[in-house]
Amino acid sequence: MRYAIVSDLHANMQAWKVVYEDIQNNNADRIICLGDIVGYGPNPAQLLREIRNKVDAVILGNHDAALCGKLDVTLFNDDAQRLLEWTRKQLNAEDLKYISSLPLTLIGDGFLCAHGEFSEPGNFDYASEAAEVLPSWKATEADLLFVGHTHEPAIFVLGNSGIPRSVDPQDFTIDPGKRYFVNVGSVGQPRDKDPRACYCIYDTETRSVFWRRVKFDVEAYRKALKATGLKLDPSYYLPEPKGTTEAAAVNWHVSFTPPKTPNQAAHDVVAVQDLKTIPKRKAKIPFSMISLALFVMALIGYAIWQKIPHTADINAASASPLAASDRNNIPLPERVLSPGQPIPGWDIHLEDKKNQQVGINLQRCALPQNAHEQQEPMLRMAFQHHAF
Repeated sequence: MRYAIVSDLHANMQAWKVVYEDIQNNNADRIICLGDIVGYGPNPAQLLREIRNKVDAVILGNHDAALCGKLDVTLFNDDAQRLLEWTRKQLNAEDLKYISSLPLTLIGDGFLCAHGEFSEPGNFDYASEAAEVLPSWKATEADLLFVGHTHEPAIFVLGNSGIPRSVDPQDFTIDPGKRYFVNVGSVGQPRDKDPRACYCIYDTETRSVFWRRVKFDVEAYRKALKATGLKLDPSYYLPEPKGTTEAAAVNWHVSFTPPKTPNQAAHDVVAVQDLKTIPKRKAKIPFSMISLALFVMALIGYAIWQKIPHTADINAASASPLAASDRNNIPLPERVLSPGQPIPGWDIHLEDKKNQQVGINLQRCALPQNAHEQQEPMLRMAFQHHAF
């Protein structure tokens, strides 16, 4: 099984679209989101619909929790609070109900997921240094932990020495006897001076983690952000630095201060959810793909039809032994023929197979006097009129 693990989308549709396409191209079986669907970005309602339709499992982020009243908003600075209030107005009651239902942690297939860390997941503490990861390893037994929250991709490893160490983000395979704490970075707002969206793929068969960086349309994101009419100050993601498109190096942790008391932590939330209890999402075939498939099938059918020989016989079932007269110069047999038998002296074929017109050429046979001159035109007129 291949899991695409994304985090911190923050209402950035431009980033999500290219990341989702990249996920499909890399044959991921299921998608997991580690929270913070909304906040900062200009398209919360649109992105939430995308997540509900395309992501298999989602956990609660600190911005999500504050948005639906499950986390003290005073933990956020003034700018973040103002953005949360604006975001709330973009969503409907059903959207807020969905966000309220999200769990704090997820039990995966040999791994665990949280938004920030595992010792007190409702506090949304930051684990940016090796020492800050130790409480998560003490609180769990899993060898592989996935988080987001800091927006900075990172790997922390704990071996037999018991001393945690930081490793630069890189593809790796789990070594027996070692434990890993992986921050998958951010799709919608990366903060490691690389403006490309970041996420991971975990392959359970090979027990390997792969990093993905995907470029998205930064200018389109900026335009969408400006279109909201919100104040744009230097603390916003991707300000317009002079002469570069690189994200500014800002200490973004100041936008949220983890709670100091239990009363400020996330409340009335689902503590944990098991991925096994979530039905696998059925793949939806886009209408455009269905239309293309039908068009290709039609072309193949037409090509096959063109290659099939189209012949026709007019047999005795459609001709009776009428006597010759001034108005009927067709040479008819002297006796009734069995169905399927060709009529003597008749050569019948499809003259134009596309229009399915019947052409008839008469062989030489005994005909009434002066009948040859009018015979063939009469036949063509009659059978083209009754073409099949």
